[in-house]
Amino acid sequence: MCYLNICQEKYCVLKNAYASRDINGLRGYDIAATKKTYEKYLMIKGADINTETMRFAIDIAARGGTDMVIEWLLNGMKMEKSKMVCLLKQTLPNDILKYID
Repeated sequence: MCYLNICQEKYCVLKNAYASRDINGLRGYDIAATKKTYEKYLMIKGADINTETMRFAIDIAARGGTDMVIEWLLNGMKMEKSKMVCLLKQTLPNDILKYID
């Protein structure tokens, strides 16, 4: 939710940055930051983040979640943040979801 609040606050800047032709720079940074966040969180929760399956799950969650947030932002943030957070959580891979409170 905090991340979406920041997106909303910085809407104009982020919309222009994501709409630019060099989207992969910012998108790549966001994916990397999201992966690190998942890794730290999952390690705290006791998950083995070094298995092939968990690495793949983290990658899927980071890439998919980032792309969905970018789409949400570029489409004018019409969906409520709370609903977006709920949908993002509900669609996480099961290997990650079982560690989410």
